[in-house]
Amino acid sequence: QAPAANASKTWQFLAGWPYRLLRHQLQKRMLHEQWGIALVPRQAAGGGEGRRGCVMVEPPRDRFYADPFLIERKGRTYLFFEEYPFDTKKGVISCCEVDEAGHAGIPQVVLEREYHLSYPSLYEWEGDVFMIPESQDSGRVQLYRAVNFPYSWTLDTVLMEGTSCVDATVVHYRDLWWMFAAGVNSRPSVNDALHLFHAKSLR
Repeated sequence: QAPAANASKTWQFLAGWPYRLLRHQLQKRMLHEQWGIALVPRQAAGGGEGRRGCVMVEPPRDRFYADPFLIERKGRTYLFFEEYPFDTKKGVISCCEVDEAGHAGIPQVVLEREYHLSYPSLYEWEGDVFMIPESQDSGRVQLYRAVNFPYSWTLDTVLMEGTSCVDATVVHYRDLWWMFAAGVNSRPSVNDALHLFHAKSLR
């Protein structure tokens, strides 16, 4: 009886396979994985409230938000993030102001190129604000400087040329600037290795 029962289960599995395959394809074509951003107000931080203590920054249904970076400037708090519309399939960098309760204002696109941008890593140095957005599709690691913070940016320096880097992150430590980056030299997967570079100047 056991072999017969196993055979029956096998046929049931095989009979349901076309349905499962069709359902998967429909979900893939009709549904989008959508990300949002959760902010924890300063007064709620460390309160152990989990998501109940968060203020959600919900994207419209036609896009997602990702890679949030917060920065305080002249007593005001700004949220920078990747905004990814599903129709263009190309990320841009957007920004909105955040109030003391953690509520975000209306996002505004602050940096857009002909290629995908994400991960707007922010730094303050010598009185200016700099950004190193992930721009792997350009084959460059680029340093932007705010000319009218937070809404206007100019390309300041090309830090690396002819290389693919993902999510470059810079730290100043012991008189050197250290840059951590993944996806270097177009390895099979961006998760294969983490690389470390250093320089005497942010530029």
